Amino acid sequence: MQKWNYETCKKEAAKYRTKSEFAKGSPGAYEHSRRHSYWEEITAHMKVLWSEKWSYDTVKEAAKEFENISLFRAAHPGAYDRIVREGWWELVDHIKRRRKQWESIEEIKAEASQYSSRTMFAQESGWAYKRAIEKDWLDEVCGHMEIQYNGYLHCTYSIINSRLGLAYAGVTSQAFEARMAQHRDHSNVTRSKVIANLKDTVYTQESDYVYTPRDVKEFAESDLAKALKERGYKLLNDKSSIGSVGYSKRKWTKKACLEIALGYSTRWEFQKNEPNAQAAAKRYGWMEEVCAHMETIRTSWSKQSALEAANLYSNMKELRSNKSYLYKYICQNDLNEEVKALFKAKRNDGG
Repeated sequence: MQKWNYETCKKEAAKYRTKSEFAKGSPGAYEHSRRHSYWEEITAHMKVLWSEKWSYDTVKEAAKEFENISLFRAAHPGAYDRIVREGWWELVDHIKRRRKQWESIEEIKAEASQYSSRTMFAQESGWAYKRAIEKDWLDEVCGHMEIQYNGYLHCTYSIINSRLGLAYAGVTSQAFEARMAQHRDHSNVTRSKVIANLKDTVYTQESDYVYTPRDVKEFAESDLAKALKERGYKLLNDKSSIGSVGYSKRKWTKKACLEIALGYSTRWEFQKNEPNAQAAAKRYGWMEEVCAHMETIRTSWSKQSALEAANLYSNMKELRSNKSYLYKYICQNDLNEEVKALFKAKRNDGG
């Protein structure tokens, strides 16, 4: 598989006269370079074509050339905007159908096997990655990938002294060995200090760096604590502190922001669930890059386009959960009954 970097992208871009040709001829290099600072440099030689006013027919003609919605939007933003404004989604039906490709876990696992990291998988095969998240298959299809310390996501760990039957459950976003050194240090203020420096105490990293702060608060540390108790150990942890995420002086990096953003399909979800990562990306000017895989939320709807979009779901609960902004439009414009009728018709048809 081609590895894209500054030199390979520059060499590839030199083959094309326009950005549209570049997008169609080498989508991998196009998407990779568009997310990096050298984009303007390697495309500086390309001719900027005068954008005609987009009519139904010209948009239809342009859309025929693409099998990827993000590449179409990047190559012809004016055409895509016209589709959004007018609700001409039938013009990209042939593109939308490609999303249905990722229906089985075997299919997604085969796709994921080509990549060595989740970041690369998400960047190069976004729809498969999103489908894996939706179906809760991500851990399984990415099982071969090594997840390293990245400064944001947390791993779980245990400190156990079997002789005494004592254990300590912990989580950390720091490098594992660095955190264990803190437990061994004389300044350790946690309850692990009871066993931390005994020769027969064992330190174990129980998971990869896969847990967000929310995961830590909701289940990651408490699940480990429960598992240790079930194994017969007396837990040293203060019960009130399990699930807490302490203050960290960690500085945000672009890589950390990107890896967090990859878990979300829209900027709204990213901001709502990871405000610190979103704020850092915005502050340092990384938003366009870390959100490049995200779908564009429609800001204006027509009745027809709203009903067409709603018809992709099976019921109101599913619609509200996946497209809260569309659900809000439907409620504000008294379209609830019409949408429910669509769902009923779909059920009657066996869809």
